[in-house]
Amino acid sequence: MSAPAVRRAVVDRDVCVGAGQCVLAAPDVFDQSDEDGLSYVLVDPLPEELTPSVRDAATRCPARAVQLEAGAGAGAETGAAAETGTGADPAADRQPTGPSPA
Repeated sequence: MSAPAVRRAVVDRDVCVGAGQCVLAAPDVFDQSDEDGLSYVLVDPLPEELTPSVRDAATRCPARAVQLEAGAGAGAETGAAAETGTGADPAADRQPTGPSPA
């Protein structure tokens, strides 16, 4: 069984670092601001045929700023949660990136 289509993508601009990986993966869906370099969504709602590229964009985002809402009432996915976690709690799915506290 395949994953449900992505209904909508959102970029958390408070988290976005402007790496542009989402734009490279899905240029029909994402762009970057000329003013601050942060990404934003061009298309809402998303056509079903863009689901693979949007999932790729979320996975590539180093800041995990791309959030996905699946169709048919499914929960939101954030960043690599679609690939590595449950997607039910994106904060819990994130792996720590810094040194462990002493």
